[in-house]
Amino acid sequence: MKVFRRLFITSWLCFSSLAWAQTVSFELQGAPQGPVADNIRAYLQGMDVPLSGYSRFSDQVKKACQQAMQVYGYYEPLIEPERIKDDQWRVKITPGAQVLLAEPQIRVTTPDLKQSAFTSVIKEFNLRAGKPLNQVQYEKLKTALQTRALTLGYFDFQFSQSEIRVNLSEQSAQIILLAESGPRYRIGEIRMPEDEIALELIGSLQPLHSGDVYSVEKLAEFNNLLRETGYFQRVLVRPIVAEAKNAHVPLEVNVTHKPRDNFDVGGGVSSDDEGPRFRLKWRRPWVNPFGHSMGAEIFASQKEQNLAVDYRLPLEDAAKNYASFQFGYQVLHEEDTVLDKFTLGAQRHWQPLDADWQRIAFLRLERETFSQANEPEQVSNLLIPGLTLSRYRHRGGLDMDWGDRQTLTVELAADDVYSDINMLRITANSRWLRSIDEHRFVWRFEAGAIATNEFDQVPSSLRFFAGGDQSVRGFRYRSLSPTDAQGDLTGGRYLAVASVEYSYPVTDSWRAAVFVDAGSVSNKFAADPAIGAGIGAIWLSPVGPVRVYLGRGKNDIDTYTRLHITMGPAL
Repeated sequence: MKVFRRLFITSWLCFSSLAWAQTVSFELQGAPQGPVADNIRAYLQGMDVPLSGYSRFSDQVKKACQQAMQVYGYYEPLIEPERIKDDQWRVKITPGAQVLLAEPQIRVTTPDLKQSAFTSVIKEFNLRAGKPLNQVQYEKLKTALQTRALTLGYFDFQFSQSEIRVNLSEQSAQIILLAESGPRYRIGEIRMPEDEIALELIGSLQPLHSGDVYSVEKLAEFNNLLRETGYFQRVLVRPIVAEAKNAHVPLEVNVTHKPRDNFDVGGGVSSDDEGPRFRLKWRRPWVNPFGHSMGAEIFASQKEQNLAVDYRLPLEDAAKNYASFQFGYQVLHEEDTVLDKFTLGAQRHWQPLDADWQRIAFLRLERETFSQANEPEQVSNLLIPGLTLSRYRHRGGLDMDWGDRQTLTVELAADDVYSDINMLRITANSRWLRSIDEHRFVWRFEAGAIATNEFDQVPSSLRFFAGGDQSVRGFRYRSLSPTDAQGDLTGGRYLAVASVEYSYPVTDSWRAAVFVDAGSVSNKFAADPAIGAGIGAIWLSPVGPVRVYLGRGKNDIDTYTRLHITMGPAL
């Protein structure tokens, strides 16, 4: 009997706990919509169902609503809670008058009297007389001023007075926000890693020095420059504020070298006879104490095999100012294209510190044996100088949610300078990725043109083709081109491709996508484009996005369906 009684009491206590764990749902009537109503719901959220003492619970609801509304200047609302059920209550609210701001007193005093940086923050919040009191904006302004102070190196910044004085008889409130910035700190000792190999490289990239005024922007620039060298796996340049003395703050530079050898693997597959393809990249960041590096890339598919090797020498700095030398070998056997090409090249890369665009001047020697469509086999020798302008910006890691990439290349060849033909070739590429909440958009544009009087002697590798998962989806790889009398692909003088893709997450690791591509390759400026459209699925795998597209392509010849699978970032 005692055992039964204990079980009953235990069960009753558990049931009571579960009952008390239930929360009340509230229906608001008359509350100002927007942030005021949202704040009231936030204050009421999680209130437990009362088993008794409804009057006391009603007082708790009133108090929570009043506190929530005071944040937005409603100090004398009429709150009338009404119980519908134990777990359902209706709250009728008459807001009353909203307290308005009197002329605020907001000031930051600096020793050097340079208050413009703080003034711009104050103006941005626009807390002026006559506006409704908004304590959320007041707190955000305080945080913004503190953040600006830390950004500029005012590490002793503090508020001497911060309060809101409310006068209910006049329905007004005055903000008083007074601060002392203290001195602006300068860079003190810069503590470098005990690594002789990295010291010279880090010094060549250093955008700030001992004695310079402290700046978060310069600190971020230093971090980014070190990351962009490709030498380091981890980079952290940070101020040691706790050890600051005499308005000088020391900086600490910490770097972790990348492994001796780094590998990157990619691939894809298409439903046409291009079949699977494989890409392997290898890079050795440190070849010697001078910061030289080298790498290689292998690409292989049923139709194409490609080997590229490069050797890099840092000049002014290893991140954006360096020279490189390349060797390449390419074999391509398609239905209407057969080529065998050797390449030797030299490049000079440079980018000013305050510029987004990188410049690449190059000189390339090519020897290509090719046959295109029914043309007889030819051997082409070209010495091609040229210039490339490029920009790449991104954020979001492997699954980037913002970024863009632009490239413009101009190439020349002259028959009196070791080349078999005269030629001017221009190509331009632009890719943009932007997100609006969960909605993601990718735009892609590509254009190209060849000027020459001897197009039949232009090597196949320099002629334009389109089609495939990186071009117009729904078509075979390099299947869009002008044709000869027998219908064989000849390659074209002009290229134009445009694409737009939209995707939206359907689970934590999958996105659904739709796309439309359009493109043409021709021997005249205007030509009817081929259109590709379809659906896709993007799997956010641990090693990067895997993209599967089913495309339907249509041109003036036929309609096609292709499955494309690729791996790698959107840009």
